[in-house]
Amino acid sequence: MKIRIGRRVVDGLVRDLQAAGSREIGGVLFAEQLDEGDFRVLEATRQLGDGTRSSFCREGTQARSDILAFHRQYGQRPQQFNYLGEWHSHPDAPLFPSPRDHATMIQLLADQAGAVDFLVLMLSRLSRAGGLEIGALAYLATGQQLPCEVELEKVGQTMTDVKGSMFISYRRSPSRPSGDVEAMRIRDALRDRGVPTWRDLDDLSPAPTEDALVETLRREDLAGAIMLVSPEVKESPMIRQVEAPAILDRFRRGDGFIVKPVLIDIPFDQADRILGRPGGFQEVN
Repeated sequence: MKIRIGRRVVDGLVRDLQAAGSREIGGVLFAEQLDEGDFRVLEATRQLGDGTRSSFCREGTQARSDILAFHRQYGQRPQQFNYLGEWHSHPDAPLFPSPRDHATMIQLLADQAGAVDFLVLMLSRLSRAGGLEIGALAYLATGQQLPCEVELEKVGQTMTDVKGSMFISYRRSPSRPSGDVEAMRIRDALRDRGVPTWRDLDDLSPAPTEDALVETLRREDLAGAIMLVSPEVKESPMIRQVEAPAILDRFRRGDGFIVKPVLIDIPFDQADRILGRPGGFQEVN
């Protein structure tokens, strides 16, 4: 089993471990399944109550609350986004489960009553040089434990083919949050690779929305835009009449501006009709 941990999560773990010092800390892991046996950690929470120098006690109420909140945040799609397991630190101990850790994971699996096939326990600490060290073990419902391959995004790693920030265009829909989920996933993936992002309205200046969008899309330090095209876009005059035209106009300048369309729940041949820009979608593909 492979566990990928992006730079944003790595940086958060390092900050939490530095703040905790010699006290054990921990929380829950929430991940995206990329492939069979291949997971990317999206969130690693920190439990409010810390442990001692030699032990950490899981707080079940907070853990359940965090897991439910993440399910809502990621659109209630457990087949793709789900609770992966637990993590805690061993600041002065080997990265191997203690008898108490082992018993906790066995009990957590039993509490799932067959709803999951496995849970992961991730143990972490800081090296003497301040780097993050991690070991992970998968507890299977069959009673076996298997070591996991852990891949960390290095702090200095950047995405070298993008020079500047990326604008993410998407339509929010409380009833169908798939666009929000995909926007967050793309944002996190870019930021993990050192690419700053403008996630539509979240990062814009307090100027009137239309003016702010046009101003942002004219910025010379903007490298490109990712357009999430979903059925909800046809209900957004702002995207159809302001955002999409501004993105396509910037693309036509020929200054290397990148445009990457992402289709959500629509076929390729309907994208232009939804955007209201005949030929625009094919133009950037």
